[in-house]
Amino acid sequence: MKRGAFPLTKWLPGDRDVPPSLAAKGILEPLQAIGEHGLLNLPIMSLFCSVKCPGSVILKTYEAMQRLKLQDRVIAGGFHSPMERTCLDILLRGRTKLILCPAHGLRRFRLRPEWKIPMSENRLLVLSPFDESVRRSTVHQASARNKFVAALADMTLIPFAARRSRTERFAAELLGSGKLVYTFPDAESQPLIDLGARVIPL
Repeated sequence: MKRGAFPLTKWLPGDRDVPPSLAAKGILEPLQAIGEHGLLNLPIMSLFCSVKCPGSVILKTYEAMQRLKLQDRVIAGGFHSPMERTCLDILLRGRTKLILCPAHGLRRFRLRPEWKIPMSENRLLVLSPFDESVRRSTVHQASARNKFVAALADMTLIPFAARRSRTERFAAELLGSGKLVYTFPDAESQPLIDLGARVIPL
């Protein structure tokens, strides 16, 4: 799909057309965006999950996404890990509004064919805090991206964080800063619950 119908927007701190919610959340960096800017002014839930996910959590996450896709909700993430990509695929087929944040700039960003309908329905925004010269993702950039996504969000859902993983450390950072973090009722999620994550009943 060509990107011509969905132009790239660049925002600098102080620009008049920057969504006011960004400054209210302390996000004052240059940004690049493709898609529906209005999603930034709505309540946002971010989504993160470790690369390897136990079967019991996979089932509960799949069930939860099937329900969430029917809701008029905004969900943001990098959608990079296998479980996160599965969530994205499910949510794209529903009513959910999505903010996709890659860990690189958008200069040569290519929209996938399956994003055509949600983008045209004004329920998809691709948003990046990286300069357009940043073309490839690194571990450092992924970490910076995750912090950016969490700053956008009013709450965070983490289905699973492996022990001593980057995701678990990130969850601890979010909880330590007073962010609302949720997970599912599962024995595999107990370490997250012990850190202070709240349980979402299924």
